This record gives sequence, structure tokens and C-alpha cells, in this order.
Amino acid sequence: MEQHCIWLERKQTKTNTSRGLYMTGDFLKVMLKAKEVRDCEYPTCPWVVHLRGQRVKSFDHGWTALMKRLSMSGVLFHDLRRTVVRNLVRAGVPETVAMKISGHKIRSVFDRYNITSEEDLKEAANRLDAYIQRKMVTLPVTLEEAPGRYDSDPDAQPLENWRRGWGSNPRSRCQDSSFRDCPIRPLSHLSAW
Repeated sequence: MEQHCIWLERKQTKTNTSRGLYMTGDFLKVMLKAKEVRDCEYPTCPWVVHLRGQRVKSFDHGWTALMKRLSMSGVLFHDLRRTVVRNLVRAGVPETVAMKISGHKIRSVFDRYNITSEEDLKEAANRLDAYIQRKMVTLPVTLEEAPGRYDSDPDAQPLENWRRGWGSNPRSRCQDSSFRDCPIRPLSHLSAW
């Protein structure tokens, strides 16, 4: 506890790998208070979390009772693992570090816990839009000054050029189709435009 770390031995983990879990914030405060109470009431007890000085072997019944009291029946303690993985990734913790903390050895299993929500997709769209807005540059040129103009009539409107089939293929200077590299005739039924 002096290092603010909970050390899990190999036999205590599902993956049979020992690891340390560092505590901060409110969780650290709660654990330090639990240690203080333990030191006063059960000074010989080696466990910070205990039941009248005895080791807690399973807290399934206590968890179930707590969830029932909070009107959250059906919520499993294991569900918190998914919450931790999501929060670590959303907080910007590198995924390899998050995998080490959660005890995942295989990337595919870790990805199953890191669920993408609709809110994540909206945030990604907003970030992409912000990125594009930062990269956009408005050039102070007119259409006639724009480089790469190659239509035969400089006064023709862009819609007219499109109707004629001109300029849709940058590799060709003649009337063409944007679907193939061969010249085509303008469509006569569009001349009414």
C-alpha cells in the first residue's frame, strides 16, 4: 500500500500472470481509509478488504445484494471490466498499456471489451470534420485563373461543359465520358437545358 499499488499474484489472475494495479483518486482514498480501519480494529489481519478480520473468498452474494438494493439486478461484477477497458481507451491510455492493466494477452479478446458506441462514431465524425476544417484553404482565384482549365470556350459555364462532356476526364482535352477514355457525342435531349 505504500506504493499505492495492489499486487496480484499469479494464482489470483485468470491469465496466470502477476501484475500490479496502481491506485489514484477516490479509489486510493477509499483503500487508504479501509487500511486505517483495518489497522485499528484488526491489526494482525493481512488483508485490507476483509470480513471481521477474515479473508473474503467470494463477494458474489454481497455484490448481488448491492445491485438489488440499487435496482440494478443482473449487473455482474465482471461487467466492470468492459467499463474499465472503454474508459482507459477513451482517456487516451495506449492500448498495450490498457491490455496490461486489464490482463488481456490477446488483442482480439481486448477488442471485444472495447465496444464502439454510437457516441464514439459521432465523436469520430466531429474530430474528422474539425481536422478537415483546419486543413482547408480557400485560394483567392477566379474560375478563369484556376490552373488546369482546358475547355475550348473560356466563357462557357461549368454546367454547359459538363453537358457537353468536356473536362470530365483530366487525361483528355476532348469531349469524353468520365467512365471511359473514348470521345462521345453530346446527348441531344439535354440541349433543351
